[in-house]
Amino acid sequence: MSERPDPGPPPLTNRGVVRPDDRLSGGIDYLKLTVWGSVEAVRQTLEWGILNQYGWGVDQYSIQEDWIVKAGGGRVQTIYDAGCLSLVEYGEEVTDGCEFCSVEVKGLGCDYLGNEGIKFLLEDLHNQFRVRASRVDVMAHTEHFTPKMISHAVINGNYSSRSVKPNKRVYIESEAGDTCYLGMKSKPSGGLMRAGECVLRVYDRRETTRIELQMGGGYAHGAGGFFFLKPTTEWPGLIRSFMRHYCDFVDRSANERVCRCPLLEWWNSFTEEHEKISARQYKDPLESTPIGKIDGTLDRYAKRLYAGLEAFGEDWIIQRIQRHGRIKKDKDHDIMVEELRRYLGSGLAGVPNREEDPPF
Repeated sequence: MSERPDPGPPPLTNRGVVRPDDRLSGGIDYLKLTVWGSVEAVRQTLEWGILNQYGWGVDQYSIQEDWIVKAGGGRVQTIYDAGCLSLVEYGEEVTDGCEFCSVEVKGLGCDYLGNEGIKFLLEDLHNQFRVRASRVDVMAHTEHFTPKMISHAVINGNYSSRSVKPNKRVYIESEAGDTCYLGMKSKPSGGLMRAGECVLRVYDRRETTRIELQMGGGYAHGAGGFFFLKPTTEWPGLIRSFMRHYCDFVDRSANERVCRCPLLEWWNSFTEEHEKISARQYKDPLESTPIGKIDGTLDRYAKRLYAGLEAFGEDWIIQRIQRHGRIKKDKDHDIMVEELRRYLGSGLAGVPNREEDPPF
């Protein structure tokens, strides 16, 4: 590996500050969760759970231990800021009569809570509500490579990726430190724009390189599920697996088939030979539970059922279900009813017994 250049002073951002408790091996750096529940119910859960357990992040945010209410803009109606996290309330034009809101944990909040705190937040919310991640950014620090080495690998074709292309690479040099983006394009009018659901960002951070994978869409949905299920001791390896799936850096001169090319030495040292994992591979454990199977059936036929509901009303739908159900009722019917009754009163959370059944 070539000698690392002096990156100069850190950038004048919060992320440029090296914290003594920084999670160098890997962790979540930004998290946005969609939570199906009323703002008041979610707010109460946060107060009794994560904020009671970990505090409000006073040292970092210099605020009182209480919510600071801010007016939103556009789609956002109100933001409730608790220091280490925020609760976002949307306007009626967004919710359209449905009860949901967002919980957002930015970089400083992630540093304050740490991986264990974020894990606590995920479990606490999952135990009360239906939750889905809409944005997950992960990061790690390394001394094995620089942003320039990442950029040169893409230029020279030493990579394996369905998403990354040379024209989706942006390299920025500055006195504060270089930055390489994969999955970004330069706008003709200036600035950058995303070229997909994921972006890999690599930049100098004092004496180490910081690598971040920003995931949205289906990748965020799946990543949130993986982090909810996996213990925090497995998070650094999981992060490297996600990064490898997005873009692997290989020696293309070794074989005509990219799948047989070995990893570049510096990338292999960083990834520690963790296997590729696509965040999209995540399967919600609820899908295999009784309530999950019914929800899946309704989802598959929702388009036709909703049209019938609008045309004939709910009584007609219920009568047709009862009629067809009586005809097809078999010996498993009573068992199915008994299994489903354990979910009675749990609503969308679908948690009849937290020790026996996976949450929604």
